Amino acid sequence: VKTLSIDKDNGDSSLVLRYPGGWASEASEAPERLAADEEIFVLDGELEINGTAYRKNCYAYLPAGFARESATSESGAVALSFFSGTPSRLPPESKEGFDESLLVAFVDTVAQEWEVGGFDPNLRHMKAGRKSLWTHPRTKETTFLFCTTPHCVPDGWKGPQETHDVVEESFVISGEIAGHVGLRRPGAYYWRPPGIRHGPFGSLTGSVALFRIRGGPLVNEWSEDEVQFTFSPAYTPSLPP
Repeated sequence: VKTLSIDKDNGDSSLVLRYPGGWASEASEAPERLAADEEIFVLDGELEINGTAYRKNCYAYLPAGFARESATSESGAVALSFFSGTPSRLPPESKEGFDESLLVAFVDTVAQEWEVGGFDPNLRHMKAGRKSLWTHPRTKETTFLFCTTPHCVPDGWKGPQETHDVVEESFVISGEIAGHVGLRRPGAYYWRPPGIRHGPFGSLTGSVALFRIRGGPLVNEWSEDEVQFTFSPAYTPSLPP
């Protein structure tokens, strides 16, 4: 496991999990149910849950109380896993807190069409595409893939910065994207609390990244001033102690 971020108060966490070849959970004895929602995005290999094969770029949102009748990885796998709390085990017969309206059992994201158009005008230079993976039916929290085209540069090599009143979390899947704190390549990650100014962004190669929005729907607020853009920004991360 590689811990990307964790809330030590409620156990909410973002992880990279590596499953060794031949791995199997104890769900063969009885259904395994967790006390937290789990989001899965497979980065490499193959993970099988309840007879469904999740290969590279496949996604699922499994709410707390979801019954895992089986979970194995014959060849091994590496996956992003996001938990809404401490993933402790519930009794096999328990369905405590299970909300079927949150369930997304399987998405092969490669087979999805990119949604294009309708983006914020301040992002028009990115010629972006989006693949929606999950949206909470009530809070409108969401998870999606976002892509940029190669050679996308803000007009005049500068642009405004954006802020949100929600948490924004992202992990780069492929390509690279330049921003205000460095050049993000595959494996680059951030967890950004509300109210932090960021951008502008651009990409020399094009990019695909997974985004998670928590705390409500995503709304962009833009600064009146503009910031210079470069494809070679200095690496200046903000990190916990």
